[in-house]
Amino acid sequence: MSDPHHLLATVPGYKSARQFVEQFNLVARESPSLRTAVAQIPVVVHVVWNKPEQNISQAQIDSQISVLNDDFNAANSDLSKVPAAFRPLVGNPLIRFFLAKRDPEGKSTVGVTRTQTAIISFDHNSATDPLDQRMKFTAQGGTDGWPSDRYLNIWVCKQGGLQSLLGFAQFLGLSATTDGVVISHTAFGKGGTATSPFDLGRTASHEIGHWLNLLHIWGDDDGWGAGLLCSGTDLCDDTPNQAIPNRGGPAFPHITCRNGPNGDLFMNYMDYSDDATTVMFTKGQVARMDATLSGPRASLAGSNFQNFILHTGTALHNTDETFDFAMTDWNGDGRPDLVAIKKSNTDLVAIKKSNTGTNSTEIHILSSASNFQSFILQTSTALHNTDETFAFAMADWNGDGRSDLIVIEKTNTGTNSTETLIFSGVSNYQSLLAQTSTALHNSDKTFDFAMTDWDRNGHPDLVAIKKRNTGTNSTELHIIAG
Repeated sequence: MSDPHHLLATVPGYKSARQFVEQFNLVARESPSLRTAVAQIPVVVHVVWNKPEQNISQAQIDSQISVLNDDFNAANSDLSKVPAAFRPLVGNPLIRFFLAKRDPEGKSTVGVTRTQTAIISFDHNSATDPLDQRMKFTAQGGTDGWPSDRYLNIWVCKQGGLQSLLGFAQFLGLSATTDGVVISHTAFGKGGTATSPFDLGRTASHEIGHWLNLLHIWGDDDGWGAGLLCSGTDLCDDTPNQAIPNRGGPAFPHITCRNGPNGDLFMNYMDYSDDATTVMFTKGQVARMDATLSGPRASLAGSNFQNFILHTGTALHNTDETFDFAMTDWNGDGRPDLVAIKKSNTDLVAIKKSNTGTNSTEIHILSSASNFQSFILQTSTALHNTDETFAFAMADWNGDGRSDLIVIEKTNTGTNSTETLIFSGVSNYQSLLAQTSTALHNSDKTFDFAMTDWDRNGHPDLVAIKKRNTGTNSTELHIIAG
């Protein structure tokens, strides 16, 4: 249950936020989608329990994730229940959900938190009263959500009150601290505490549909929001007009609002039919979810490198094997800039290793704020021409607030090890801060390198990535403390 009409009437700022979301949705639907791969969304399940039976099992949680992955990939075995007249409407959202492997601090996690609460039931007594959201706050007897731009938060708890909600979701445009969905422990997943007729995991499919900007299929014009029957809309062109929510398992055709001969799309996840009846999303609903994953929730959909945030040409000409690239916030404006390092030409932080005309390695930094159309810096460095035996990275090595150039010499070092040279960003890469051999043996073209503060001690570490010939038939990662 999620009622946008009530939110529009009672929540300050929600109307303007929704207008922005819907305008973006309109533009996105009229533009070709960039998403061709399955969107990967990390999930954290917060189990908030009072009695032991409410502390649902890992198996029940896993069953819900499995249902979501079937339903949001049109892979559910009961999809065949869709009547022939409606089968051309079936859409595939191409979304995969997985329990998070890392918590917000980067520590390993199973993607589940468990909190015992003194609250017997989280009660919702009226459609016009604020929802009970105490389960979302540690200070109020629940559990604080994880950052909503990185995780889908799902709270599972006992819900009660006069409305007896199975679940509710937060629409786009509201507070990040409460973003996510809430599901009753009796309507979550399969087995365990899941209770018929809501024991097949479809409550979560419905609520996550809301979380991805889908409305109820009847348009909420049944007296809970505003307007008259058959006058509402779910803003999807391919869903039939419908008078009120369906319940149970209607027989086809179920006609309302003069929508014959086929009637209501009661088998849609965004209706209120029983779990065994709801089996599909439409192509129009998929388009709305696509727009959400391309815009307001793009940071989540991109969590596993499956989606593009930006496609653009740059101010830099064509490049070749003489260029390396890195990213860093070189000018401190809060946005990563492109570093082209020209080994034999020039790049973005472009590092040109050779053929520079200056007998030195050049560095070219293009501004992210301009979508890489303008240069922040173009300069030769104190480093001679380099070649394919050199790799480059950017990091604030000495903590002066300016990105320094990390030069990794892979072979021919004379020390039988990979060496690093670090040039000062403050000096525009004219002075050498450090030169040292590393614990890594000579490396070659099968290695790539990066810099990151892996151990969170405030100092950048060297990341060596061996791409092949590892002996393990896998890409290997070697992190050397800075």
